[in-house]
Amino acid sequence: MINLRDGYDAKTDALPKKMFHVAKEGVRAEKAISFKELMAGYYKLRGWNAQGELTPKALNRLALKK
Repeated sequence: MINLRDGYDAKTDALPKKMFHVAKEGVRAEKAISFKELMAGYYKLRGWNAQGELTPKALNRLALKK
């Protein structure tokens, strides 16, 4: 809620450039990360909408008011 108040949302979410390099070994070997898909899953897990804002259901669950 503080980040939203301060103007941070899905448009401002970012990861370091090195997170987008294809791994040479391990579980992610030869796989590129889709930032859009990654963030969509993260938002859903948190109960946020596609803009990175808490949904009414999430606000209620956390006993917060917008």
